[in-house]
Amino acid sequence: MIPKYISAEEYARQSGMGAEEVKRQCRIGEIPCKMTEKGHYKIPIYDDAVPVEEYNKLKDENTKLKTILQQFNTTINTLVWREVSKYARVKNAFRKCDDVILLYNFYCKCINNSIRFYKKIQKHEKKSKKIRKIS
Repeated sequence: MIPKYISAEEYARQSGMGAEEVKRQCRIGEIPCKMTEKGHYKIPIYDDAVPVEEYNKLKDENTKLKTILQQFNTTINTLVWREVSKYARVKNAFRKCDDVILLYNFYCKCINNSIRFYKKIQKHEKKSKKIRKIS
């Protein structure tokens, strides 16, 4: 990739730094640069480089989007857990209903058995009264 060269002043404008600070960093080698025959600094800028204003704008948008996504995620999780707990409560209610139904069925069987047993006892009592009368 072939870089495009800009002056220290242009680099300062795009990066948000002061021109003297850019020149100082060029002198100590923190910013890669070339020096012209007249002593001016030329700093390589590649096609994928962006000005600091654009970078900060994109960074702010990214932060806002992350915040929105986190809020969305929190809301979705809250709604899902509400529905899950509703489902669990309904499921427990149905279990309780099933238990009540089973108990009711058992109670009905007991009552029916008691009624049958009572009827058998009555039949035996009638037979025993007939036998007593005859004897």
